[in-house]
Amino acid sequence: MQRFTRSRTFAVLIREQGLYGAYMLYRKTPVGEGDGKPELIDTVKRGFWPADKVDDLIDILKLGGLTVRYFDYTEKLWMDHSIQYGLVPAPGARDGSWSFPSLESFERDYIDRI
Repeated sequence: MQRFTRSRTFAVLIREQGLYGAYMLYRKTPVGEGDGKPELIDTVKRGFWPADKVDDLIDILKLGGLTVRYFDYTEKLWMDHSIQYGLVPAPGARDGSWSFPSLESFERDYIDRI
């Protein structure tokens, strides 16, 4: 049986038509005999949450141990929010656009930031 290590998990909240969905992102790396290359894993964007309840969604995801990345429309900044690291600005477009990261950009812009 193959064993893996797993990075911290990020929930990236994306707003579409007044509702939020979330991508769950983490890096999975094989360990042990015949170590393989790390890969970026995501789960399909799940659920839809009303925009006026996004703070509740962030709190729920944080309590589950995730780092939540979302675009703050008031400040025009991407933010990371977690129990361990608090609320910090994150890299990203000032217009709120987001694209799925490559493994290299995930390591640089998510994992290695904190």
